[in-house]
Amino acid sequence: MTWFEGKEFAIGQRVRLADEDERLRVGAEAGRVMGYDAAGPRRGEQFIRVLVMVDGPGNTIHALPPARLVAERDDDRTQIARTQLVEIEKALGPEQFPRLLEWLAGDVCAKLLEDPTIHRKNVRLGGLTIAGLLLEPMRRIAAEQRKSPPRILLSLKGP
Repeated sequence: MTWFEGKEFAIGQRVRLADEDERLRVGAEAGRVMGYDAAGPRRGEQFIRVLVMVDGPGNTIHALPPARLVAERDDDRTQIARTQLVEIEKALGPEQFPRLLEWLAGDVCAKLLEDPTIHRKNVRLGGLTIAGLLLEPMRRIAAEQRKSPPRILLSLKGP
């Protein structure tokens, strides 16, 4: 057993920042666990900080107290789909990403999901490849995003 096994957050797990001050400081509402601070507890702390790559335009990792994080309650496939969409949004940018959300929520995607073998296939959209296994949760996330504009997956602070 390694020293970080048995901790409350698994590596790769999606988390939300529960503390408003922390969200403002790092400029994001959520991210994914990348690991734990191998240096151990800081002076005066009784916990090991969690390394979180926050949802944002860069690949910024913050060492955060575990008490300021809350695990997302989605199933594993949905968490992976959400992480993939965050990364796709970074790559596509604000001009193209909304078109992907429209496609995911649209008729063509719905038709693809009628194929009982879609989970074993990849779907190509221009230069983008989406695992069929993630298509259904991505469609749900896209529908959520369309219901509550202008919220985006990348929860950035300020303009």
